[in-house]
Amino acid sequence: MCWHCFNSGTPTGIQPNEDESKVTVYPNPASSLIYITVDDFKTTGVLKFYDMLGQEVKNVLLLNPITIVNTDDLNNGLYIITAGKIKRPVIINKELK
Repeated sequence: MCWHCFNSGTPTGIQPNEDESKVTVYPNPASSLIYITVDDFKTTGVLKFYDMLGQEVKNVLLLNPITIVNTDDLNNGLYIITAGKIKRPVIINKELK
């Protein structure tokens, strides 16, 4: 989604992020495993999970273009996954099993 403001008929505003397609999180919502794919994987990194209070609750080493993360240690809820500047929301719902 891109929001636009109009000033004298010329659109301005927030442009889509260039990193938008580089990280994919699925399935979402998830029950016990999530898959995180990185399109332009070049180096290792750290995926960080934040709860809605902004507290880091989990981190996982990113070693491959596809990383499988076990979420059994997380409670049901909404989390934000970050990898550098990229942020993705994920919902954990254990009742989906």
